[in-house]
Amino acid sequence: MCIMRPRTPLCALRPVCCVVLFVGVIADLIVDHNIDEAAKAYGDSHEEELWNKFQRKLKSSDLKLWLYNGGDKNRVGQPDLGYYIGYKICKSLYEISTNKADTVKTIIAMEDPKAIIRQSGYARRFSNSHTPLAKN
Repeated sequence: MCIMRPRTPLCALRPVCCVVLFVGVIADLIVDHNIDEAAKAYGDSHEEELWNKFQRKLKSSDLKLWLYNGGDKNRVGQPDLGYYIGYKICKSLYEISTNKADTVKTIIAMEDPKAIIRQSGYARRFSNSHTPLAKN
């Protein structure tokens, strides 16, 4: 299942990563198993580095570092790590949410990807993380 309804022209990366991977968050909650164990293992061991790279590329429309790069022999790490980052952002937002149903609706609607990333609190996991996203 893939629902993409980006309503803001912020960047192609955020809606794709957040919405597609929210399905992974739901699957993880239901069956307690990540849908891509290889990407999870790599991502978990490089999480802060990936987050910092993701922060620097938020306004870019170049997806090759993050998505659709399985055939790229020059890529570093597992393919499609944008899904991993989207999973972590959505899971973080879901875990801190007091109203899970509204959180699911917010993520599926994806009206403000920047707000979702900011509200997820994901950046606070890292002491050396770039400045959290400004409110516009």
